Amino acid sequence: MFKNESDLISAFLDFMEQSGAASPQMRRARQAKYQQYTPLKDAKDYTLTLKIQMKGVTKPPMWRQVEVPANFSFAKLHQVIQVVAGFDNDHLWMFTEKAYDSMLNIGSSTEYEKCTHNATTTPLTKFLAQRGDKLEYVYDYGDDWIFTVEVQSIDKRQISHPALLKYKCDLNPMDDIGGPYAYLRLRELLAKDYSDEVAEELSFMFGDIEDEDDLDALRESLTLDPTFINERLAKL
Repeated sequence: MFKNESDLISAFLDFMEQSGAASPQMRRARQAKYQQYTPLKDAKDYTLTLKIQMKGVTKPPMWRQVEVPANFSFAKLHQVIQVVAGFDNDHLWMFTEKAYDSMLNIGSSTEYEKCTHNATTTPLTKFLAQRGDKLEYVYDYGDDWIFTVEVQSIDKRQISHPALLKYKCDLNPMDDIGGPYAYLRLRELLAKDYSDEVAEELSFMFGDIEDEDDLDALRESLTLDPTFINERLAKL
């Protein structure tokens, strides 16, 4: 019998191809199967540099460059992303080749969702081991935050904890505001001077914004602080 949904889908694609009934879309899905490796045995001696970029956000884009010990699990990388993106870890999440693709789902199985790989026991270097390797990270299936996670380098040097190296766009997203489209609108509003119209729209998300001081305080609370971020990362 099939061990998981991934095996079932793979067997179905095999059958469709062998019978000549596979559509071009099915063949492309098979050809796009994710790359996986034998995890590095001495991964603790290596460091992965990763670029984590929010999808659907441009001009400017929103990304964070981090370095993590290569012996981290995907559960640990999830924690890193939560910190550098400013989330509160209140929702379901997964790593996958393409968002919501059931062929690869690295996460934590629940009553409602079965993962193909346990994020706590799956090492990063099983799927992210070479420069250019890329997966997608999905957080909050309602707001639908999707980030690409790409390996920029893997170096033979030890680090004791992850760190934020560089970033673009210092406005952090936050839980339950509505996803990337709401984030873009929030970015537009925070770039404006105080007005009744700006205050009214922001009040739907954050409560009363009564004057320019309130608006400045909101801007400060949502702005990335790299020193604070690295203090939190050092504790992971």
